Amino acid sequence: MIESISKISSEIEEKIINYRRDFHRHAEIGWTEFRTASLVARRLKDLGYEVKIGREVISKNDRMGLPPIETLEQCWQRAINQGGDKEFLEKMKGGYTGVVGIIRNGDGPTIAMRFDMDALE
Repeated sequence: MIESISKISSEIEEKIINYRRDFHRHAEIGWTEFRTASLVARRLKDLGYEVKIGREVISKNDRMGLPPIETLEQCWQRAINQGGDKEFLEKMKGGYTGVVGIIRNGDGPTIAMRFDMDALE
């Protein structure tokens, strides 16, 4: 099993490195990570995950430190211009950049992982 994990890791290493470099090249602060979130949602969907985004996973009142609406609009437009996935971007307008990927594989146990996608100013 360890050998197969090592083999798979070696096969996807360059792809993962390229994702990381791309995300760092297009860094986005909290609640403005439209491009990053839309590309993560696309990849999860392409891998067969059930994807929930935007208001499906974030409550309006739970967004602390939300930038001004003008900033959110500028960043959303920037995400479109920088290749964000349009299928997902519309649902993220206004700073609803949460993404949840669900894969079902029978009854429990259940595992959850959480990742931050925002950059520092």
